Amino acid sequence: MNTFKIYLCGGMGNLSWEEQTIWRDLFIGLIDKNKRTHDYKYILNIINPPQFYNFKDKRHDSELEVMKYDIRHVKTSNLIIANFNDPNSIGTAQELAIAYDRDTPIIGINNNEDLHPWLLCCCDKIFTNIEGCVNYVIDFYLT
Repeated sequence: MNTFKIYLCGGMGNLSWEEQTIWRDLFIGLIDKNKRTHDYKYILNIINPPQFYNFKDKRHDSELEVMKYDIRHVKTSNLIIANFNDPNSIGTAQELAIAYDRDTPIIGINNNEDLHPWLLCCCDKIFTNIEGCVNYVIDFYLT
């Protein structure tokens, strides 16, 4: 069985720990919950960036280290989930540009933020809630 890698992209620097992680935990939880009722054709590898580098438990020596780590995951992912929880996040914009350039599918989650047109153009599809996003990912990518 092949591995399918999903990268959870979204703001971190301007957000609290809860704002960085709650949506990612919900996404992962819903994907895991649906494994019981759906036959996934892949082994999933979901990359949750705050688990590795975050502003709560500083484990890095430089921002370059963090940037390279995240970008390597973006470049090797099969799917990007982008939460526009911080529409001014430079890191999110750069990750999306790299994924877009590599023709990696990008699914967005946007709760009524006014987004720059280029962010909108990068996304294959945008949902207003995580549940809709998860259902789409399951239907179109995992089963």
